[in-house]
Amino acid sequence: PVPLAALAMCGVGVLDDRLQLSPTAKLVASIVVGALLVFALGRSDPDGFPGWLTLVSIVWFAGLCHALNLLDNMDGLASGVAFVAALSLATVFGDTLGAGLDVLLIAFAGALLGFLYWNRSRARLFMGDSGSLFLGAVLGGASLVPVLRAPGVPLEPAIVAVMIMVVPLFDTSFVLVLRRLAGRSATRGGTDHVSHRLASLGFSERSAVRILYLLGLI
Repeated sequence: PVPLAALAMCGVGVLDDRLQLSPTAKLVASIVVGALLVFALGRSDPDGFPGWLTLVSIVWFAGLCHALNLLDNMDGLASGVAFVAALSLATVFGDTLGAGLDVLLIAFAGALLGFLYWNRSRARLFMGDSGSLFLGAVLGGASLVPVLRAPGVPLEPAIVAVMIMVVPLFDTSFVLVLRRLAGRSATRGGTDHVSHRLASLGFSERSAVRILYLLGLI
């Protein structure tokens, strides 16, 4: 279900790159794909998932898709952060994910590393929305698996998943809060991301990106 959900979000991104979908359309699409993913993952659980966990899981998937989409605001930033997150998920949750998903994450990380060679500053290749939504879907879907497979209230795997995804989650929260306080639309682009703030403090774009890599590694 995870790679299928990622391919579905890649398809949404292709449509957006070609037709310029509205933010609402992309949000609805990510929620629908997230709901289908959680339903597919829940079919293997005889007891099913509690309603609150299902809802949170769908929001988590959709949120990470758009967080990686927003993070793609500097050369090499989204691809490098996703590379770190994919390897972290494969390392920390390898036993829970299973061999198939673990290998998928490692292959995904290898593909990102190859892409990063061309996407680093100054970039000669760009991922577009089709790429960034695909990244978010792979990471969002893979990080849901250990949470949904945990017995009882999955507090520990959820906290670890949030820590691994701290860079895109913090950047998105930071931007949404600032735009809300400024009375601006949350869906309107701008140079108010964490990476842009670091650049405004005097860091070069490459240094700002590397600082966020380091935060993800920590």
